[in-house]
Amino acid sequence: MLQGLVSKLYAAQPTRPLFHYTTLGGLIGIAKDKAIWATDYRYLNDSAEVEFFLDVVDSEIGKRFIAGQKGAGHQPQGDNTDTSGSLDQQQSYVQNQRRVEEALQKQRVLEEFRRWLRAKKINDGSVLVASFIEDGDLLSQWRGYSDFGKGVSISFDPTELITSASGASAQIGECIYEAEKVARIAADIIDAVLKLADQANSSAEFDKLFDEIQTDLFKTAALIKHPKFAEEREWRLVLAVRLATSLGMKFREGATYLIPYVHFPLPPDGHGVKIQQVFVGPTATPELSRASMDHYLRSLGLTANVHRSSIPYRGK
Repeated sequence: MLQGLVSKLYAAQPTRPLFHYTTLGGLIGIAKDKAIWATDYRYLNDSAEVEFFLDVVDSEIGKRFIAGQKGAGHQPQGDNTDTSGSLDQQQSYVQNQRRVEEALQKQRVLEEFRRWLRAKKINDGSVLVASFIEDGDLLSQWRGYSDFGKGVSISFDPTELITSASGASAQIGECIYEAEKVARIAADIIDAVLKLADQANSSAEFDKLFDEIQTDLFKTAALIKHPKFAEEREWRLVLAVRLATSLGMKFREGATYLIPYVHFPLPPDGHGVKIQQVFVGPTATPELSRASMDHYLRSLGLTANVHRSSIPYRGK
């Protein structure tokens, strides 16, 4: 039911180099494993975006509640409504009854979907995300992805990223920040839910129907970001699955919990990672850091251009 929406959201493809921000250790891992880490998006640095998406959908449900209540407001009172009038009056009564029943059914569907969302059914599966930014020297990324002096951004050819994604049954999509567009997406989701659940009668039936759109809902949610992150102009490589255990999930240490991730081959043929440019993040030793990075890449047979960050950031 959401396949058309997902296809539309992932229709645009990158045409310019994209940068992946990571640590010095992360760069070594990418070169060694010929892969990047795709992380469960609930555990990303800006993890509040999951709640943001749920809040937007919940807000749309609230709007539909209000509209439904207005539609049900014409409900005739009691079972003794006089239907002995003219044919036109009787037909009007029947039409009003039908509108009331439809409004009440829609409200029930929305209540069930809201319950499903709030119960975190959306978190039963997994969305694995690798992030790429159009700007290779962005202050917010240096602050968010590495400690001072240990950050790098690595540029990849967009065609190779698209090929890698396709080879692993993943997709690349451009993140969406505009509030109005996000609201329209939420409305499209609710419309799909209402169509899907027309015939359901019990909570178990509703859950089964909602589970059918879970993967596409994941793929949609993975591209939704809060407007405050708009400067990033982020693209995401997205792999959505119902059972995360089928991916050979790995775990690394986070600040307060273990972070699930998988190795995502770049490129999928295993011939090695092609790196075009590397920015060495803000550091107290910019020239030494740039020179050592250039030396390291050349030792791997890579001829990427290495740049030092131009941002006067001194860390904490």
